Amino acid sequence: MAALANTVYTAAPNPKPNATWKRLGSAAQAQLMRPTPITDDTLSRAFTTALILTANVEQAEAAILDAISVLDPCAASDEKLFLEAARAAIVSDRSDSRPEAGERASSMLPPGLRPVLGLPRPLRHCFVLRILAGLPAEVCAQWMHLKIPEVDQAAGRAAQVLAGIS
Repeated sequence: MAALANTVYTAAPNPKPNATWKRLGSAAQAQLMRPTPITDDTLSRAFTTALILTANVEQAEAAILDAISVLDPCAASDEKLFLEAARAAIVSDRSDSRPEAGERASSMLPPGLRPVLGLPRPLRHCFVLRILAGLPAEVCAQWMHLKIPEVDQAAGRAAQVLAGIS
């Protein structure tokens, strides 16, 4: 994430000067072309979520960069960046069995979130998206190619594992 600036700005591409654009006047055109800031808090939240989902720093960084690259500059928002980063993390998650990858990811998380990395990938994904991120089961099911009840069952099972309930 060090490669990212403190704040990411997205700006609309230069529009073609059509009749409507010309009628707007320079002040309105400048307002429409103003970059939309993506806040540091959102970048941090998106990175942390991608890190827990992938258990790999490089994959989490790649998910953030992928999310930024697919955002529509005219409709960018904190929420859209977060959702795209989470989706990119799920889609690109290539479980890394190297112990040092998990240790590096764990060292970047608050202590309370570190145990989540120990969950099996399907349980971890469901728990992070449903419980921590609060996404609807329908979205999670679509991203993970599961049925809606399976998502909720996996998220519940993950909570039991984390609580030490067998």
